[in-house]
Amino acid sequence: MVLPDLPGAELIEAGLADLRVGQLSPIALAICALRKRLVAVGLDVAPATLTDFPELLMYRALGNAGESNPHSAMNAILRRLDAYASAAEARKFRSEPSRIRE
Repeated sequence: MVLPDLPGAELIEAGLADLRVGQLSPIALAICALRKRLVAVGLDVAPATLTDFPELLMYRALGNAGESNPHSAMNAILRRLDAYASAAEARKFRSEPSRIRE
């Protein structure tokens, strides 16, 4: 379940929707790149059919879409999804009961 109040949630929703229909958009590829972190915070991210080198595929897709600076566009998307993952990790950490080691 996507947490809508976290930064980047709108991109997560869009990328997951693209993956569900098999579209490997730049945002869907960014989700593939961050899949392990997103699954760890509770998102249901099915393995994509093309997960080898998702960042490279994302760069190419942005360039083919006419982005004048695909590297900057790619980094902006990845930073936004990283912000979501970091916020979700922090929320998950705060919600877990503290454990005292014996």
